[in-house]
Amino acid sequence: MRNFHTTYRMPYGADEMFALAADIETYPEFVPLCEKATVHSRSDEGEGREFLEASLVVGYAQLGIHETFVSDVTLDPAGRHIHVFSNKGPVKHLETNWYFHDLDDGSSEIEFAVTYRMRHMPLQLVVGMMFEKAFEKIANAFRARANALYGEHPELGQEATA
Repeated sequence: MRNFHTTYRMPYGADEMFALAADIETYPEFVPLCEKATVHSRSDEGEGREFLEASLVVGYAQLGIHETFVSDVTLDPAGRHIHVFSNKGPVKHLETNWYFHDLDDGSSEIEFAVTYRMRHMPLQLVVGMMFEKAFEKIANAFRARANALYGEHPELGQEATA
């Protein structure tokens, strides 16, 4: 099983960044390699939490990768937490947690942790080699999307790094 954990700062509030990350259907508009995003079902979990079954189609033509990832997603706006779990398709085990924390200057810190194992060793190796760089590109895509939606904050404009 592979693990990855990082925290990064964004120049927007935790609620804004949570809303951006929770809007799965818009991922193809800005997330690198995401070709399609579908929410198949939604249900109210009570206390403001929502449960989704969602899929992402990810493609990387240079490596011949075109996979559909189906996940169970729990959105907890009050706790500013997103939990993702999957053991379907190319994924033997995937568990992701995003935590969004407000900072005193109006920015936020986002904590991202993932544990994963792919079903096929070649895919596991490719994902392992590319994960940190891909995560950095995805985090920067979220920042660019937040800039477009919420306005730029050049004074807090550092790029996300893993």
